[in-house]
Amino acid sequence: MSLRKTTLITVLVTAALLVAALLGVSRSMLLERFAIAETHEAKDAVNRAKAVLDRLVSRIAVSATDYGAWDDIYKYMAERNQDFIESNFSYATFQTLELSLRGIYDADGGVLLNEFDDREHATAVPIPEAMAGRIAEAKLIPKALAGEASGGLLLCPAGEILLVVAQPILTSARKGPVRGALLFGRLLGEKDLCVIAKLADVTPRVLPLGPNSPCSQEPVVEPLTDDSIAASMLIAQADGAAQLVLRVEVDRTIMDQGRMAMRHLALMLWTAGLVFAVIFLALIDGVVLRRVAKLGADLAAIGRGDGRRVRELGGDEIAGLAHDINVTLERLDASRRSLEESEERFRAMAESAPLGIFVATGRGSTTYVNSAFRALTGLGEDAPLGFEWPQTLHPDDREAASGQWRTALSQGLAFSGRFRSVASDEAWVSINVAPIVRDGAMIAHVGLLEDVTARIKAEELLRQAKAVAEEASNAKSSFLANMSHEIRTPMTAILGYADLLRAPGISEADHDTYVETIHRNGRHLLDLINDLLDVSKIEAGKMTVESIPCSPMQIIADVESMVRALAARKGIGLDVHFCGPLPRTIHSDPTRLRQILLNLASNAVKFTPNGAVTLSAAVVGQELTISVRDTGIGMTPEQIGRLFRAFQQADETTTRRFGGTGLGLCISKHLANLLGGDVTVTSKIGEGSEFTLRLPIGHALKDELVDPNAPLPADTSAAVSMSIALTGSILLAEDGPDNQRLIAHILRKAGATVTLVANGREAVDAANAAMFDLVLMDMQMPVLDGYSATRELRASGYRGPIVALTAHSGNEDRARCLAAGCDDFANKPIDKASLLRTCADWISRARSANT
Repeated sequence: MSLRKTTLITVLVTAALLVAALLGVSRSMLLERFAIAETHEAKDAVNRAKAVLDRLVSRIAVSATDYGAWDDIYKYMAERNQDFIESNFSYATFQTLELSLRGIYDADGGVLLNEFDDREHATAVPIPEAMAGRIAEAKLIPKALAGEASGGLLLCPAGEILLVVAQPILTSARKGPVRGALLFGRLLGEKDLCVIAKLADVTPRVLPLGPNSPCSQEPVVEPLTDDSIAASMLIAQADGAAQLVLRVEVDRTIMDQGRMAMRHLALMLWTAGLVFAVIFLALIDGVVLRRVAKLGADLAAIGRGDGRRVRELGGDEIAGLAHDINVTLERLDASRRSLEESEERFRAMAESAPLGIFVATGRGSTTYVNSAFRALTGLGEDAPLGFEWPQTLHPDDREAASGQWRTALSQGLAFSGRFRSVASDEAWVSINVAPIVRDGAMIAHVGLLEDVTARIKAEELLRQAKAVAEEASNAKSSFLANMSHEIRTPMTAILGYADLLRAPGISEADHDTYVETIHRNGRHLLDLINDLLDVSKIEAGKMTVESIPCSPMQIIADVESMVRALAARKGIGLDVHFCGPLPRTIHSDPTRLRQILLNLASNAVKFTPNGAVTLSAAVVGQELTISVRDTGIGMTPEQIGRLFRAFQQADETTTRRFGGTGLGLCISKHLANLLGGDVTVTSKIGEGSEFTLRLPIGHALKDELVDPNAPLPADTSAAVSMSIALTGSILLAEDGPDNQRLIAHILRKAGATVTLVANGREAVDAANAAMFDLVLMDMQMPVLDGYSATRELRASGYRGPIVALTAHSGNEDRARCLAAGCDDFANKPIDKASLLRTCADWISRARSANT
C-alpha cells in the first residue's frame, strides 16, 4: 500500500477515533452530571413529601396539645362529669378535627373514652381491637402518662397507616400533676396523599417494609424506566420501629434534556472531524507526501546500484533528512571498511586468548575454533571443522551436555556447565555457549572453553573443609549441653549435702559422709574446670610442659591408688603389670604424665561394666610404653575416628549413658604429643579397648633400669603436712570473705598469727606499717590487684617473702606472678598440705635471712 493511501486511512481513522473518544468522554461526563442532578431532584422530592407528612402529624399534635391543656378536660378528669364528654367530644368533633379515632385515659391507664369514626354508618364505634393492640404495643399512652407527648405513624395489622398523637392532660399552664392521657389519630387516606402531592409536587406512596426496601432513613434513588425514576426512604414509626417506606416517582426530564444535548454535540463533532480530515490530507499531500515519494525513488535507485546519493530538495526537515541519508551512506561505507578491520582484529585476539573460543551454527557444527580450543581438546592443527562441539567432551558426558544445551536452545537462553574433557578422565572444562540472534532468529552460537580442573579440585577440598567445620560446630554445641549437665551434677550434690550439714542432730557418721561427698564432687568440678582450661590452651597453642626428672613407677603407683577405689565401687578388678625393668627416672612433666594415665585409667573403669582393667608398662627400644586395657564396651572404627577430637566421645549414646565431657582423650593426646610421644588405641566392639601411651626415655642406659616390682619409698607428704606447725605472723590479702575465713582458719590452726586485708591497697599499707614473716597475696582483688600491690611493695623496698594466691595455674601465670615480684606461687582451690609446706618454708627462709 502506498504512503498516500496509508496516510489517508490513518488520518481518517485517527479523526474518527478522536471524535469517538471525545464523544465517549463528553457522554460520560455530561450524562453523569445529569444523573447526579436527577438524583438530587428525586431526593428533594421524597424529602418534601416527608416534610408534608410530618406537617400532617404536627396538625394532629396541635389539636391534641390544645385539648390536653384545656382546664375543662383537666377538671373532667377529676370529676368525671359525663356532660363534658357529650358537649365537647360529640361525633361532630371527628369531622371538625378531621380525626379517625380519639381516646381519653385516666392516670392509671384506664380507658374513659375509646371511639373510632365509622364513616360508612356516620357513627362512633370502639377502636378496632387490632388497631388498639398496635397502639398499646407502641406504648404511647404510658409515655403520655409519664408527661411525655409522642406521636407519628403506625402500621396497623390490617395494613392501615395511622397518624397518631398521645398528649398528657395538664392544666392550661402546662402544669401537673398529669391526670390522664389524650389520644388523637387519623388514618392516612387518599385525601392526605393528595395534600402531600399538592404541597410537595410529587405523587407519594407510603408502603410497608419489603425485601427490596431501603435500609436507611436517607433517600435511595433507583431508575424505573427511561421516563421515570423513584426515590425511597425509611420512616420511623411512633414507637421507633422502621417498618414504613415513603416512595415517590419523578419524571426524568433532566435526563431527557441531557440525551438531546448529547445528540446535538455528536452531530457537531462528527462534522468538525470530517472537515478537519479533508483539509489536513490536502495540506500534507502537497507539503510532505509528494516530496517523500521522490526521496523514496532516489533510495530505491541507490539500492539497485543506479545512484550513490539522494536529491536534497528545499530547505526544510525533508531536505535535512535527505542530507542525513547522504551522510549515513558515507558512514556505512566507512563502517564496512571498519567491520573488515574488526574481523581481522577479532581473529588476532581470539588466537592469542588463553580461553578456548569457538563459533558454531545453529545446530552446533563448528565454523571456527582458536588455537587454545585445539590445545584444550587435543584437536590437531590440521583437523577439519564441521564437528559438533559436544564431541570435545568426555564420551560419558556428551549426552547430558547435548540435552542441557538443546533445552536452553529451545528457550532462547545461554548455556553453561562443567564437564569432563575428552583429553582425560580427570580433566574438567567449563563450557559457556551463547546464541547469536538476528531479527528474532538464531543464526549461530559463540562458546568459551576453560580448563577448570584445578578449580574443581580446590572446591572439593573446600567442601570437605566445610563438612569438617560443621561437624566440629555440631560437636561443640553438643559438648556445651553436656558440659552444663556435667557441671550441674556435682553442684547439685555439693549444694544438697551442704544443706544437709545445716540440719540439726545429724550423726557423726552422716556428717563425715556428707563432707566426703562434698569434697569428692568439689574435686570432680575442679577437674572439669581444669580440663576446660587445658583444652582452651591447646586450641590457642599456649599449652606448655616441663621436662624434669620423675619416676614413671611412682606415677603409675599414684594412678593405681587413685583409680582402685573407683574400680572397687564398680566391682571390677584393677591389675598392674610391669613387663621387664623400667627406667628409674625419665625427663618429662610428672603432672601432665599423671594426668594422661589417670584419664586413660579412669575412662577404662568408666566404660567397663564387668571384668577388669589392666595397666602394663614396658620399655620398647628407646620408648616407655604404658598400656591400659579393659574388657568394656569397645568401639567401632567410626567411633575411634572421632575419639581424639575435642568435645566428642564415641557418639551421643555414649555421652548419655556414661556422661563425661569428651575432652579427656583430646587433652591426653595433645599432652602426649607435647611430651614427645603419642596415644594410640585398638578396640573391638563388645570385647574392650586398649590405649597405649608411648614416651621417649632419652639416652637411659641399661644400668639405669631397675626392677619395678621393688617396693617404692612411701609418700609421707600428707602425714608430714598434718604435723606442720607455723610460728610467725602472716599478712593475708584476700577479697573473698569465704576464702578469708577458710585460709585464716588453716593458718591459725597451724599456729600462725594472721592479719586480714580485703584489697591490694590495704595490703600495701599494712605491709609498710608492720613487719610480717610472710605475705599471702591474692592476685585478683578490687581497688588494687595483687600484681600492682606486689610491684608497689618491691618498689618501696619491701624485702619480705610474698607468695601469690591465684586460681590461674599455668606456667605462664606462674611466670607473671614471679615477674611482678612474688617469691612463690600457690594455687586455688587451696590444698592444705601444700599451703602449709609453702608457708613454713618461706617463714624459715625469712628468719634465716634476718639472722
